[in-house]
Amino acid sequence: MDNVSLLRDSLDAISGLVTEATFEFSPSGLILKAIDPAVVAMTVLQMLPTCFTQYEVSSPVKITLNLDYFLEVLKRAKQSDKVIIELQSDKGNLKVAMTGNIKRNFVVSLLENPDKEQKVPIPEFVGEVVIDNDVMHEAVKDCQMVSDCATFKASPQSFTITATGDLNNVKHELTKDSPSLKSLTFKEEQVSKYSLEYLEKVIRGDKVAEVTKLQFKTNYLLEVEYRAKDKLSLTFILAPRVDND
Repeated sequence: MDNVSLLRDSLDAISGLVTEATFEFSPSGLILKAIDPAVVAMTVLQMLPTCFTQYEVSSPVKITLNLDYFLEVLKRAKQSDKVIIELQSDKGNLKVAMTGNIKRNFVVSLLENPDKEQKVPIPEFVGEVVIDNDVMHEAVKDCQMVSDCATFKASPQSFTITATGDLNNVKHELTKDSPSLKSLTFKEEQVSKYSLEYLEKVIRGDKVAEVTKLQFKTNYLLEVEYRAKDKLSLTFILAPRVDND
């Protein structure tokens, strides 16, 4: 690939949740599914062959890697470098070759594939909101000043992200005429809380897309999706923070 940024930036966000990941390569593209050890968040990365300058996979294959090390290798690639990722099954490793002013080769050892395949839930949502990436960034940073969780509230007219502490509170609100609100399809009010610790990790994925798509409903899962048209989809699913009365 001539530009490794899409893969690198996607994995950078995923690495906030897991240290190991299983990559599923097939002729139709790459899929990565992972769930964090606390079972609070799940992520799915789908990359089409169009993400790569050249993509040669004749039959499906799964490999598991230490994600932290693989990511560090990808971060060593310069913008002008051509990067070739090659599976060397007979040697039990992945070869990453970078060609620019100099040629560099990295070897990433394969780990044992997990016995069980990660199952992706099929959530049932009642609406979606699409916003500019910077809205999520600012909301998460501001909410972290007063709390460890944020409340998402959507209605037919507006979308708000709020946080309440012992003494202080924060509120971000977008109405249908806000330039940063690209889409709002909720027909009834929905309210749910989510961990700011996890949201902070998730929003690292926005480097691969221009907007953030959110789907949720009251006291239910949150789905955050970043999409690069005709290239990739990076999705995160977060469990809600439910108050116990």
